[in-house]
Amino acid sequence: KQQQQIKPKLTPEQLVSIEKIRLRLYEKIQTGQRLKAIFNQLDIDHSGMLSKNEFNTLLLKVFKKKTEMLNGNMLELIWEAIWEQRKHGTNDEIDASTLSHWLQL
Repeated sequence: KQQQQIKPKLTPEQLVSIEKIRLRLYEKIQTGQRLKAIFNQLDIDHSGMLSKNEFNTLLLKVFKKKTEMLNGNMLELIWEAIWEQRKHGTNDEIDASTLSHWLQL
């Protein structure tokens, strides 16, 4: 049997918060070239991918500190939003292409 993970539906408020964060990241990054430079800085293990912790570091740098927008399970919701249109396993890391796709660069 194939197990399917049932994702809870996001509330309109959560969707708005995720979009605000996406737009803020887009404003800060703006180009694929800058995204690759940021990846190189944050990719501690030099895997060419960002782990969830490395990605959280990116968010905290962009937002300077943990804001209300990043409270609760918002980091998890953003992580899942990035993966929404691509197949992945539970422990996958994000590559620049996937993040670029989500940011619409």
